[in-house]
Amino acid sequence: ILDKSAYRYYAETDDGDESWKVNAKQATAVVKAPVGELSVQYHKAVERWWMTALNRDKKRIVIRSSTDLRHWNASKKLISCGASFQPNYGSCYGGFIHHWHLKENKITTVVSDWKTYNTFLVQIPFVRTATTATCGDGPG
Repeated sequence: ILDKSAYRYYAETDDGDESWKVNAKQATAVVKAPVGELSVQYHKAVERWWMTALNRDKKRIVIRSSTDLRHWNASKKLISCGASFQPNYGSCYGGFIHHWHLKENKITTVVSDWKTYNTFLVQIPFVRTATTATCGDGPG
């Protein structure tokens, strides 16, 4: 990790060719900004990757899924970072996926409130069908 010359960056051309580049300026954005506080884990039961991230502009933690780590679905709101999250505080960050429940139809995230600097475990169920798994309630 300390040897940055060993880093390789995913790049995709307009015609769909994929490669790994040495120069970070040639990298393809996998998820469009704004995105921060990123957390990604694989969920064996649904054979897909989950990504949670903070969308500071919309004051929420969002979730996306992927089967290949390169192509992610549109974000959905997972947690609102406002008064409904922690009354009297309302400023959350994180949403880091915890390994608990990765074999069940639930996702557990670690969410922090920056004003009190408290940390919460938040458990969110998801809906699983034969071909998909969805979590969240509306556009991210």
